[in-house]
Amino acid sequence: MNPLNKPVIHFDKQDLSRILYPLRSLLEILNDDTRQRWELLGPYLNLLLSEINYNYFHNSSNSAILPAEIDLYIRFQRLAEQQFFAQPAVSRLSKELAVSDSKLYTVVKGFSGLSPKEYLIRRILLEAQRMLIFERVSAKDIAYRLGFKDPNYFHRLFKKSVGTTISAFLKTARSLSA
Repeated sequence: MNPLNKPVIHFDKQDLSRILYPLRSLLEILNDDTRQRWELLGPYLNLLLSEINYNYFHNSSNSAILPAEIDLYIRFQRLAEQQFFAQPAVSRLSKELAVSDSKLYTVVKGFSGLSPKEYLIRRILLEAQRMLIFERVSAKDIAYRLGFKDPNYFHRLFKKSVGTTISAFLKTARSLSA
């Protein structure tokens, strides 16, 4: 997520404890030959990368002047990180960043391989996975907390994007932590 590839991430005790869970789960998945657990490899990698990304953007002090496109991409990531619960429209983000929708699309697609909307959806679903694993609240409550007005739409989006139903995801995640 850091287009400059600078090693600037520093973890405190709380951050380390949040990162150890997906790391341990990934190790368990990699050491297990059953087919069911391999399906969770992607979500746990996404969870780990999400935690690292969060730490980078909340605990780093990048004050260097960056090329315009990298700067725009990093500002987009920060804004997306701050506002993903509100599910902001891409047009609103581009206004806040003072660029056109097409410029934002070009820059975000160039650095992440995703459109701004896909980026935001992926971030929301990563947070949903984190909440499902760590907070143990109902999927309906998570849907409302993440700004979805229709929990059924949230379920469909989760299945389409993650590749498994919420209940199957939870069942596998809980079997890994047992």
